Amino acid sequence: MAVEVEAAAFFVVAQFRGVPLGPILYGSDNLASEAWDSRNWHKHWTLCEKRISPAKSCLLL
Repeated sequence: MAVEVEAAAFFVVAQFRGVPLGPILYGSDNLASEAWDSRNWHKHWTLCEKRISPAKSCLLL
């Protein structure tokens, strides 16, 4: 379980403004062990874009 504070702030503002909000969260590294594992996310940017692109299309509906 994790807390994503930036998304939480967006939810508060959306609730205050009375607008719908649906976050898209992407976990790019692993902090579960003693050594940080970046998973080399910066080398897989096109994969990230492929995940975000369909979500952007949904916003246009």
